Amino acid sequence: MIKLDRICVWLFIINLTLMTLNQLYFSLADEVLSYLMGMAALADCIFNRNWRQYKLLGLIMGVLGVYWVNTILFRSYNTPLYVTFDYLMMLKPFLPLCVFYGMGIELTPKEKQATRWACYFNIALLLICLPLGELRAQQYILSYIAFFGQTCISVALIYLWVSIDDNGKISQSTLLFIVFTLLLGIWCGRSKYYGECILFFFFLFIYRPGIVTKMSFRNMIVLIILFGIILAVIWKKLTYYYLNPDIDMEEAEQSVARMALLLGLYLSLCEYPVLGAGLASFGSTPSVWNYSGFYIETGLDKVWGLSPTKNDFICDNFLATIGGEFGALGIILFLYLSLWLYRRMRPFLHTRYPRYKYYFICGVVAILSSLIENSNGNLFMTPGAITIYSMIGSLAAHGNKVARDESENKSATLQYISEKTNYA
Repeated sequence: MIKLDRICVWLFIINLTLMTLNQLYFSLADEVLSYLMGMAALADCIFNRNWRQYKLLGLIMGVLGVYWVNTILFRSYNTPLYVTFDYLMMLKPFLPLCVFYGMGIELTPKEKQATRWACYFNIALLLICLPLGELRAQQYILSYIAFFGQTCISVALIYLWVSIDDNGKISQSTLLFIVFTLLLGIWCGRSKYYGECILFFFFLFIYRPGIVTKMSFRNMIVLIILFGIILAVIWKKLTYYYLNPDIDMEEAEQSVARMALLLGLYLSLCEYPVLGAGLASFGSTPSVWNYSGFYIETGLDKVWGLSPTKNDFICDNFLATIGGEFGALGIILFLYLSLWLYRRMRPFLHTRYPRYKYYFICGVVAILSSLIENSNGNLFMTPGAITIYSMIGSLAAHGNKVARDESENKSATLQYISEKTNYA
């Protein structure tokens, strides 16, 4: 009998192995692997009648379907073919999340070992980048230097996830590898990576349950210091989005392109506040493949970096893409999904067993890092999304199981106490 969940695990491991080289040498690998996971879910529904396990996937496909119909009927910025392409591309990162969540996938010891070897392979490739330098690394290994930091965060999270033992502990060698990987990522020189790295270290070494909800003076000082450090390291990135007299001409052009992209988001929300300008209209790859009429209508086609011939910054901000194409409702739904996933992580803390601490850390850091990356980047559409969202889906399903077990244990305990009381 074919075990569909194991097939999905190996698709995940293959994608993780190819993650660093994907953009230059295996550009369609993440799309193919993601849709193979979707086909496995479809086979599970047809042959095993497990339709109910994929309610989340059905809901997301339905929401995207409503936007597809709205775009075809009421928007005219692109052709139906490229609108459909955008629908499929937007669905891609949700497939691993929903499949791992629906199947409740957990890795076996052999699969965890294979995953660790895939992590080693990626780090070995990144180490080769150091003597090559930034330009040659982008030419032979990475398509863009920011992927160096994304890969380090992804590898550190995945490695932590698969290295938690049955008692909820990690070995010293695991901790050293994670710290080494996070410090290695500093080479990318990206401010947002520094913020994610500090966040990871905070949860790994300082965080404890109640540090936020139980706001003592000490906890308040710790959180203020953390916020201050993160703000300090990302300050360059924040000011980079605005013209600064200290930056050179090339940086000024890039800054103008990013500002213009945010202006396009504002114009889209003014014109179409609820449902946005529609699929393949703004900030997405299909809107570049067949240049969207929205850019021409708003004059963004005249901006360096957003023009038909020079469009490097069109796909530079995923949250802007969500707002531009899906409107305020799209932003709300995306943030709600992140909150919904976070709530699936909370049972790891609300249990009598302390062995779930690192599962909580993996889930929360992954969600927060994704939000940071997507706020001024496009992690959601990169190969790293499959690995990260697969892990989040698995952790969310695991969190549900922990919540059910805890509820059953509590009910059994109350029933036992009640019976003892009645007997007495």
